[in-house]
Amino acid sequence: RKRIGMFDDYSKSLFSDVPEFDGLVQDDTARALSAAYLAITSARINGVEEVGEELDYAQPQLRRIANTLIFHVVLDDERDPVERQAAAFVAAEAIALMAEYLTIATEQSNLERDGAIRAAERFARVESSLLYLFARYDACSGGVIRGLPTSETDDQSLIDLAAEWCFEQMNRLGSLKLFDLPPREFPYMFADADDLGPRELEEDTVSRLFVELGTATNEFCSWLSGSQEQFESAIARLDALIDVLAIEKPSLDSLFGYEYSRIYHLAVLARICFPSIGKRSLFHVVPTPPNGDDQTYRNYLLTRAVGSKSSAGRPVLWPSAMEFVRECLRQQSALRRIHADRERKIICCGTRCVASVAGWMGALSCPDKCSDRTDSN
Repeated sequence: RKRIGMFDDYSKSLFSDVPEFDGLVQDDTARALSAAYLAITSARINGVEEVGEELDYAQPQLRRIANTLIFHVVLDDERDPVERQAAAFVAAEAIALMAEYLTIATEQSNLERDGAIRAAERFARVESSLLYLFARYDACSGGVIRGLPTSETDDQSLIDLAAEWCFEQMNRLGSLKLFDLPPREFPYMFADADDLGPRELEEDTVSRLFVELGTATNEFCSWLSGSQEQFESAIARLDALIDVLAIEKPSLDSLFGYEYSRIYHLAVLARICFPSIGKRSLFHVVPTPPNGDDQTYRNYLLTRAVGSKSSAGRPVLWPSAMEFVRECLRQQSALRRIHADRERKIICCGTRCVASVAGWMGALSCPDKCSDRTDSN
């Protein structure tokens, strides 16, 4: 099939849905991502020194692509949803490539990962993961988030501990692995503000912001795991966090100004991501089939969503499965009208195919064939 760089026809169709801007057209964007991918692959094989100029050119270009699409398309809720999702995918690809570059640059330069918990690579991977989830590319989200660096030092600051805990929650969301969720509360105590000096107070503030972001993510993961109320609390927590950080005239004297902006950016992405994922929640979106036992079916959905030690869960539906469930519901409504005059309502294949799409395969079967078979039994 005809390709633009490393992209096949389907991937190219996503680029065609992305709006063009001055200096940022669809084909050039695809070629820039392809060139960056080739440069990173070459760096892994031959070393950074061999392709240094290519990488130096690729990195700012990738960030430019991502920033343009995020701020002009993804975060614009007046844009067409198809455009926003396509732009999120392309931006996520660009940032994922940046994260790979940061990984190999650190590995091959033999530099110690000082501050690895809050390293640029880690933020890039979390940012890319949220964008993939918004674009409904769950597998890509899991792939990029698995590369998060871990801390190898014991002398972690309070900010490091808070950031580590926050990213643990975001890692679970990005990988959609909800089994054995961690404690909902940050396991360290904060000092009283009156006992802190200016620098310590700012460290305390940044740490609390990380904990708020992590707590909101944990609450949302709990909601995906069957909680009924924590979606609203997660959204309210993000709104409050964004409101606090969205100051009109930021101080230039802050020792941690960069941390504020990065937390704010991740919170904004999480704010658009949570409702988008929520629309595909297996437990909350899929209704109990007619004539089915609600409690038994909810327990089944919960097991499928959360998983176990031996089997992976699937807390959200793939886009194609979402359309399938909607079609089942539409046809189920028609079936009820067709068989309203019968003594018992006929639901096609209600038990045979329950594992296909959470119990709704049967609603797509032919009413006539099913009624013939049922009447004969």
